[in-house]
Amino acid sequence: MKVLCLTAHGPYRAGKVAYDLHSAFKNNGYESKLLTIYDDSDDKDVISIYNTKEWNRLRFRKKIFRKLNKWFGGKNQSPAQKIDRKYQFFELDNTIEYFSTDIILQRLGDYQPDVIIIFFTTQFITAKNIKQLAQKTKATVLWQFLDMAPLTGGCHYAWECEGYKNNCGNCPALYSSDNNDQSAINLRFKQQNVEGYDLRLMIGSKWDELNTKASSLFKSKKLYRTFMSVEPDIFTPSSRQDAHRELSIADDEFVVFFGSVHFGEERKGMDHLLKALHKVEAHFKEQATNKNISLLIAGSTNNFPVHELPFRYRMLGYLKEVDQLAHAYAAADMFICPSIYDSGPVMINQALMTGTPVVSFEMGVALDLVEHYKTGYLAKWADADDLSEGIKYLVNLSEEARAEMRQRCRDKAIRLYAPEAVVANYTAVFEEIKMEKTLS
Repeated sequence: MKVLCLTAHGPYRAGKVAYDLHSAFKNNGYESKLLTIYDDSDDKDVISIYNTKEWNRLRFRKKIFRKLNKWFGGKNQSPAQKIDRKYQFFELDNTIEYFSTDIILQRLGDYQPDVIIIFFTTQFITAKNIKQLAQKTKATVLWQFLDMAPLTGGCHYAWECEGYKNNCGNCPALYSSDNNDQSAINLRFKQQNVEGYDLRLMIGSKWDELNTKASSLFKSKKLYRTFMSVEPDIFTPSSRQDAHRELSIADDEFVVFFGSVHFGEERKGMDHLLKALHKVEAHFKEQATNKNISLLIAGSTNNFPVHELPFRYRMLGYLKEVDQLAHAYAAADMFICPSIYDSGPVMINQALMTGTPVVSFEMGVALDLVEHYKTGYLAKWADADDLSEGIKYLVNLSEEARAEMRQRCRDKAIRLYAPEAVVANYTAVFEEIKMEKTLS
C-alpha cells in the first residue's frame, strides 16, 4: 500500500501532525511520501511544490505586498470584505486554484499512491484538485479533519452558525446578509467536488464526528475515528525533580501548566481561566491554606493580561522544540485547557502521554480523552466555577492518588494514540479499502 500525505504546512510547523503520521507509516513498513508547498529538509520522502529559489522569491513578494497593503490598503473595503476573526475564515475564496493538479502529479513523478491523506489545504489545494487527483491516480482519499474547515464555506470554527448544515450564506464571519455570498459559493464548489470518487473521512474526536454528521457536505460519507498520534519516547513521564531543576522550580510547588500560540483568541477561553484561577486563590485564602501554586505558561502572551494572574508565574515563550514542550509537561502537576471551541487541542494528547492529568471543558478531544476523576477533570462547558473545582480537585489529591492518575493518563495515551496504535487504525481502513476494491 503506497500512501501520499498532502499538507499546506511544512513538517516543522502546523504540518507536523502530517509529518508524524507519514513517519509512523514508514516506520511500520508502508511506502509513504509527503507533499507540501515548501520544505527545506533533507528527507527524500518529503516533496515540495517550490524549490528554495522559488520559495525565497515568493516570500519576498509577499513581504512587499504586506507592506504596501499596510500603507495603502483597507481604506475602501466594503463590509463584505471584512472578516470576524473569531471564525478563522483564513481563505476568502475556496475556489481559487493555487497549483494545478498536473503540477502536483508532476512533482510526484512516477509515485502512484493507493491512498491519499489530506491534512491542511489552505492556499494549497482545492476540493477540485482533490477530486482530480483521486480520479487520475485511482486512489482512495482519506480526509483527516483537524478543524471544521472541510465542512464549511470557509470558516475553521462555525461557533453558533449552523449554515454548514445547509448551504451557508448570510455568513456572520463575513458580516453578510446575502444568502449567495462567498461562503455559499465556497460550499457549493465543495459540494460539486466531493462525489465521483472514493472519499472517506478520518475524524479525531467525538466533537468532530457530531459536526460532520450534521453537515450538508459529508453526512452521507463513511467516517472512521482515530486520534492524532503523539511520540511516547519524546512525551514521556520523565523525572519531575529534574524538570523542576531545569526550570528553576522549587520541589514543593504545585505547577499548573497551560499554553497557546494565540492567547487572544476568544475560543482559547482565557477569560474563563482567569476567573477560575481567582476563584481557586480565594478558596485557599479562605481556608488559610497555602498550596504553593505556580503557573507555567508556554506561548506568546500578546493580548493576555499576565498582570491579572493571581499566582506566581513563569513565562516559557514560544517553545520551538518538542523536547522543550515535553519538559514543561514533565514539570507540571496538571495541564489546564480552558478552550471553549476546538477540535483538539493536541496539547491534551501530549499532556496525557507524559502522564500529566488534564483539566478541561467539555469540548473537542477532551470529550474522548479526559475521564472525570480518572485522567483529570471534565468541567461543564464554559463554566469557570466548575473549572476552578477541577483545579482544586487535583491540588487536593494525595501523592498516591496523583501517581495513580498519572499512570492512567500514560496508559490511556499509549493504548489510543501512540504511533503504532494510530497506524493500526489506518491499517484497518486500508484493509477495508483493499477488500472492497477486490470485490468490486
